[in-house]
Amino acid sequence: MVMVRRHLVMPSSQLLAFTLGRRSIVFPGIGTGAIDTKLHRLASTSNEPTSASTPLFSAEEARLYSLVSENHRQPNGPWPQMVSAVESALKAELTSTTATVLDLASGPGEPATTLAKTFPDLQIIATDVSPDMVQIASSNTALLGNIQVEQANMENLPYEDNMFDIVTCCYGYMFPEDKEKALAETYRVLKPGGSLIATVWSHMNAMYLPKLIMENVLGETPPPPPINPLSLAEPGLFQSMLTAAKFESVVSSKHEYAFDMGKDDLPFQISTLTIMAKLDELDGWKVAKEVFDKRHLEFGRFDENNCFIVGGNIYEMVVAKK
Repeated sequence: MVMVRRHLVMPSSQLLAFTLGRRSIVFPGIGTGAIDTKLHRLASTSNEPTSASTPLFSAEEARLYSLVSENHRQPNGPWPQMVSAVESALKAELTSTTATVLDLASGPGEPATTLAKTFPDLQIIATDVSPDMVQIASSNTALLGNIQVEQANMENLPYEDNMFDIVTCCYGYMFPEDKEKALAETYRVLKPGGSLIATVWSHMNAMYLPKLIMENVLGETPPPPPINPLSLAEPGLFQSMLTAAKFESVVSSKHEYAFDMGKDDLPFQISTLTIMAKLDELDGWKVAKEVFDKRHLEFGRFDENNCFIVGGNIYEMVVAKK
């Protein structure tokens, strides 16, 4: 099996030192085969720009996100639920667990890493737009032979049409500026009959505290944060976007779990994760810390290990077919 990438040009200011040419992606143990005249078509797409406004995580944001994302590993969290959904899709659509999977917005490499360990016959590409996230995911998957980590923008994916049996995306579609384009790209790279398994936030108690902090910093109701996990929280919005993108058999379910925000200074750092850039811009860190120290117990509690726990976080998992 050969996976052919489309040549892609990205602004250097957006994706640091990211160069990508026409090449094949070959997994260990997989035959190489020939790259055919599809490359002629791929060459014609070589100047497609990516969205310069796609949010990128800084190194510090990537570090904090990796810490808080371990909460997603809880039994009712998205990673185990998505692995179960992938297993169901494999049983329904394929005669074996040998399939190609694209994981978008993979962050620290999940659910791609868990999928690679659970289903060793899967061939997986984990992607993220952030170079710092790619570095973390690469480290986390270094010992796995059936997964590769790539830097890619979900609004302009560098992969051939009808290439993947399954696409997964955990908490990723909320962030691209052009969400419709991201879904259209997902549809394009899925094989006919393939499945998209994605999660989006419906409600986050963990987001009320940063909103309160920004209200105090600004002295007025703040606009949505630059990195807004709740941009697809409106009931029915994500399903309607999937239908508009030509996906079929859209099935959704809702799940709830609590966040362990850690101890010492971590709860404050994680609570300001989505507003770090604004606090830097407005020199608002002193006010932010004062508000957090005074009001944080309105939104969570400390457990027996002195870790700050915030419950009431609800996500929607959607399974759709091409």
